[in-house]
Amino acid sequence: MAVVIGTAISNGVIFYGTGLDNDLQRHTDWWKLDGLLSVPDDPVNDLQLFPSPGTSGFTITGLPEGAFEIRISDMQGREVFVASHTMDRRFDGSRWENGIYVIAITDASGRAYRACWVKQ
Repeated sequence: MAVVIGTAISNGVIFYGTGLDNDLQRHTDWWKLDGLLSVPDDPVNDLQLFPSPGTSGFTITGLPEGAFEIRISDMQGREVFVASHTMDRRFDGSRWENGIYVIAITDASGRAYRACWVKQ
């Protein structure tokens, strides 16, 4: 099993090297991961999420008026929260594992809003 010792993130692309294995054998392979973590910029999207990183939860402002659906998933794609038109703008993530979460919101017209939250 290799241990990751080097990472770099640039424009939503992650580059990482595996470094040393358990027997201290050096590995020089590098990997590229792109597309999974990139969130397109949308200058009209007023969605804001804070604090991030956080430890117990976050607040979202700029949610669309009217009907919408919100889905929050971890980086393995497992949904940790799903709701239709919640009035609560504060989300409790205290029981979730540390990591990165993707918040996907779709309004009644089908417009998508995206944000990420990092739990420490």
